[in-house]
Amino acid sequence: MNNGNYITQEVEIKGMTCEGCANTVKTNFEKVKGIHSVEIDLENNKAILGAEFEIPKESLETVLEDTNYEVVEYTVEDTPVEPEA
Repeated sequence: MNNGNYITQEVEIKGMTCEGCANTVKTNFEKVKGIHSVEIDLENNKAILGAEFEIPKESLETVLEDTNYEVVEYTVEDTPVEPEA
């Protein structure tokens, strides 16, 4: 476990071009076990995830399987973030 802190994962998404796209990606990522927050940076085609543990890239790809979006790049930040209240 992570002592109540979340780790930050940054995911570059191919195919996000509008707010509707961003909402679809956000909704799908929110379904993944362990993810507690999803922020979308539409300008840079990224999703910033707050998670209890590192979510495998394959899990993120699977949840987007039936959409027009694709995980291009995936990084995990070493600095934990505080969970939202």
